[in-house]
Amino acid sequence: MGNKFIEEGKNLSDNEIISRICENDYSCVQVLIDRYMPVVVSSAKAYSVSPLENEELISEGVLAIFKAAKSFDPEKAKFSTFVTLCIKRAMSDEIKSALRSKRIPQSMISSIDGMEIESGDSPEDIVISRENLNEFKDIIRKELSDTELKVLSLFLEGKTYADISEELNISLKSVDNALSRVRNKLR
Repeated sequence: MGNKFIEEGKNLSDNEIISRICENDYSCVQVLIDRYMPVVVSSAKAYSVSPLENEELISEGVLAIFKAAKSFDPEKAKFSTFVTLCIKRAMSDEIKSALRSKRIPQSMISSIDGMEIESGDSPEDIVISRENLNEFKDIIRKELSDTELKVLSLFLEGKTYADISEELNISLKSVDNALSRVRNKLR
């Protein structure tokens, strides 16, 4: 029955499929997922860095299609526009959530390159911790400009604003602004 409906469902409009889903007829969800999977895949590729992230983002995109169908109001927009926005927001939210969970408390920040993993953990935990640390370093390098990265590194070495200003030949206000941007970007 499932394959037969999928073939028949391909001729239905988005609104017809959505009305069936809203009436708790979930047999047509696959048609909607198949129809919008190219949007999910292309959005995931645009957002992701690794294959693992890509799979997680695709899962979020598929869930977003279902949620979009359940909350769609045809009076406000076309479904294709609405679902595309829902997919991109779900992926963006997933990335933000992942970045938040990787954030290190301010009190624990020291020189990024000098960080060491505490021993006593299992070898598996050590490898995972190192991978997480390397991912965090990569995120920092991607998110920050060269100036922001230099200012952050000097600041983490314990240098004062005046020392950083003198060493990089920029104003105190530029140092303060750079550190402010760093804090905002790493939130």
